[in-house]
This record gives sequence, structure tokens and C-alpha cells, in this order.
Amino acid sequence: MKKLYSASEIAAMKLPGLPTSRDNIRARAEREGWYFEELTGQGGVRRVFSIPEKYLGATAGAKARAQIDQNLNSAREQHKTEGMADADLLASIIEGVERFAERNGLVLTADRKAAFITLFYRYFREEGTVDQETLGELMRRVG
Repeated sequence: MKKLYSASEIAAMKLPGLPTSRDNIRARAEREGWYFEELTGQGGVRRVFSIPEKYLGATAGAKARAQIDQNLNSAREQHKTEGMADADLLASIIEGVERFAERNGLVLTADRKAAFITLFYRYFREEGTVDQETLGELMRRVG
């Protein structure tokens, strides 16, 4: 069973008595002197922490850890699914911007294209889906 967790993973567990944001978990761990290890990966060095027993409930011990692992795995699966949806959304926006530029004879610099994609990603992420008609209308207004 896993005993060391990233600050993001601990925040996702929503344990009683602990903050629910990555940065606040890091601050609490630093302030309280939690045991940690530094792992080197593709993104550089990151810390993984051992959660003090007082937050896990000393009497619940193994049951609490099992429940935490189950909740964490569920959160990871949800994050993977949302990540795929975000990738699909981004791909649709990129395709829409390129198609609009081509149909209208626009030559977009890389910076301008990136700005359009970023703007539309933020907009359509709230909407949940890309409507090509709305995308075209927004490009006409912004462009």
C-alpha cells in the first residue's frame, strides 16, 4: 500500500483537519515537519509526503488508508477522463481555428493563432462543447 503522497494527492483526499489545496498542504507539511522524500522525474524534483497518523485517525489506521487509496484512485480516474475531454475540446478548437482561417484567407502568425486557441479554449471549456458556428462568429468579432 502506498504511504507517500504528493501534496495534490493529499489535497484530493479531503482529510478532516487538512487543507484542500496543494499549496496549503505543502505549507502545513513544512510547518509541522512531515516526513518527505524527494523524487526526480521528467518535470524535475518533487516532494512526496507521509501523512501523519493524527490526520488518518489512529483507531481507523488500515481502514482509513484503504479508503483514502480508493478515493484517490477514483479521483485519478476522473482526472484522466476529464483530461481526455479537455484534449478532445482543444483538438476541436485548433481544427476550427485552422478551418476558419483557411476558408477566409487569413494568415495567422503562431502567436495570434495561439492567442485565439487560448481564448476559445477558455470560452468553450465553460460551455462544455465546441459549436463551429459560435467559433466562427467569435473569430469574426475578435479577428
